[in-house]
Amino acid sequence: MNRISINYVLLALFFTLTGARAQSAFTYQGHLNDAGKSATGTYDFQFTLFDASSNGTPIGATVNQTSVGVTNGLFTTDLEFGAAAFDGNPRWLQVGLRPAGSGNPFTTLAQRQRVAPTPYALFAPSAGSVADGSVTSSKLGTGAVTFDKFNTTAAPMPGQLLSFNGTTLTWQNFAGDTWNIAGNSGTSPSVNFLGTKDNVALEIKVNNARAFRLEPGESSPNLIGGYSGNSVAAGVQGGTISGGGAVELTNQVSDDFCFIGGGAFNQAGKVDGATNSAAYATIGGGYANLASDLATTIAGGYLNYASSNSATVAGGYNNFANGPYSFVGGGYANTASGDSAAVSGGYTNTASGLSAFIGGGDENVASADYGTVAGGLENLVDVTYGFIGGGYFNTILDTAGTVGGGQNNASSYYASVGGGYFNNATNDFAVVGGGSDNLATSPFSTIGGGGTNVVTGDFATIPGGRLNAAVGNFSFAAGNRAVANHDGSFVWGDSNNADIESGANNQFIARASGGVKFFSNAGATVGAQLAPNANAWSVISDRNVKKNFRPVDNAEILNQLACLPIQRWNYQWEEDSQTPHIGPMAQDFKAAFYPGRDDKSISTFEFDGVALAAIQRLAQLLLEKESKMAALEKRVAELEEVVKGLATR
Repeated sequence: MNRISINYVLLALFFTLTGARAQSAFTYQGHLNDAGKSATGTYDFQFTLFDASSNGTPIGATVNQTSVGVTNGLFTTDLEFGAAAFDGNPRWLQVGLRPAGSGNPFTTLAQRQRVAPTPYALFAPSAGSVADGSVTSSKLGTGAVTFDKFNTTAAPMPGQLLSFNGTTLTWQNFAGDTWNIAGNSGTSPSVNFLGTKDNVALEIKVNNARAFRLEPGESSPNLIGGYSGNSVAAGVQGGTISGGGAVELTNQVSDDFCFIGGGAFNQAGKVDGATNSAAYATIGGGYANLASDLATTIAGGYLNYASSNSATVAGGYNNFANGPYSFVGGGYANTASGDSAAVSGGYTNTASGLSAFIGGGDENVASADYGTVAGGLENLVDVTYGFIGGGYFNTILDTAGTVGGGQNNASSYYASVGGGYFNNATNDFAVVGGGSDNLATSPFSTIGGGGTNVVTGDFATIPGGRLNAAVGNFSFAAGNRAVANHDGSFVWGDSNNADIESGANNQFIARASGGVKFFSNAGATVGAQLAPNANAWSVISDRNVKKNFRPVDNAEILNQLACLPIQRWNYQWEEDSQTPHIGPMAQDFKAAFYPGRDDKSISTFEFDGVALAAIQRLAQLLLEKESKMAALEKRVAELEEVVKGLATR
């Protein structure tokens, strides 16, 4: 058994006045350490009383107490050395011990303990006796104890102590009037409690330094934990400091119902000289944080400030929430100064407008009401409802403009720029999807992307490409250097480095120097095409894609065509002064040849077929006539020869 010691020895005398041991027994309480830690188990104790602190002569018999229970170092046992052992001379107690039942020799503690004066009260019964009635009131001095309510003949109950309250001696229950460090039972919170009954603070110390303090408040006490220098300002109630603090880095609560969880050098409550109420301010922890207005909150971090009503800083470093209901999530040197403004994080961002929001990034500013910058670098929203998703150096020029990202982009009233570089949507509801150096300056104009495109017409569109311009309202320009100058015009430009421009309103114009093809089936095998440098359309007429071949009666087709009415006419939607058209009606054409798919239109492909058949028949008739003419000419020549012969004769 190593390094055994008994500390904090408590000696108490219990009077029982009855029983064989009543005249000389007393209770011994102590704290046992084994190997430097509080012991728990059963031990055998040996107690010897001496007349000197060392050497000396034993007084009375040695007392052995076996199997004494020790819990968390605490133990209690009764000692009986006889009344004669305490005759008024000094006494020292020698203690030996060993594990219970080990049979080992007792280990004697190195130092004897001096016996406190209390047991010498045991000397009183042997000091002689006083005759009944020999002490009268005339023998008592002024202020002497009276026995108005003390029955001198009554015996105490077991475990009671004699108590004096200033005027009266009474028996008091030991268990009811003391707080046992080994635990208590049968207590009532209204009667049994740890604390004070007057307007005085209560402190709990560790290593003789204050660790916890309860201070009276007007209606709610203050709780102060941690470093002894932590404090709640005078006149404050309901303040709480759970812990933390250090020398010259104390935590301080300076207004009612404020709270600091821990950390160091934090202050929850109004600052010196401030007239505002900073009640209910909260700091969770961290270092050098200040929550200085009503219901402000700082969760942690370093050098953060919440200085307006219900403002919150979650963490980070050197952040400021100085607008009512504002919020800073973290990061460094961010400021939320507008009402209900928020900065989630990032670096040196500022949300100064009402309900303005910055998600993160660096040096972004949302200075207008309800403005938003989600992230990025040096973006600016200084108009109401503006939004920038990210990117760098983007700007909102008018209400509710939007820039998704990119660099150096700008949008205006309800206009949008998705991203890209140096794009501008500077009129109502204009849109630039991306690309570079695009400009949409008219209401409801659209540029999908590309580079250096310009839309100046209302509702005009450029899907992309390069150097296109949509000038007319509702115009459309696409490709390369397409210019839609007129309202409703559609212009397509190919890769040739030259402008292709519209010439009239509602005109479709395209430059496709590689030819044009249109297909009318999913397999792109049926349709028509305009070959490069061609002026006419070609249609598919490959024998390999045809079937059901049948000969045509050219004479019949010519006869039907000869009977087909051909007229001059105008469409009903044309002006009467407009040049008339020449041709048959679809109904007459179908009735004559029946090749048409309906009686409302005539296919140019089939019209060409009818014309070719008629031409073939005319060619046949012409050949027949030419043959007859040759025969006639031959006969005439022969007749001429006959006439000449007759004339000669």
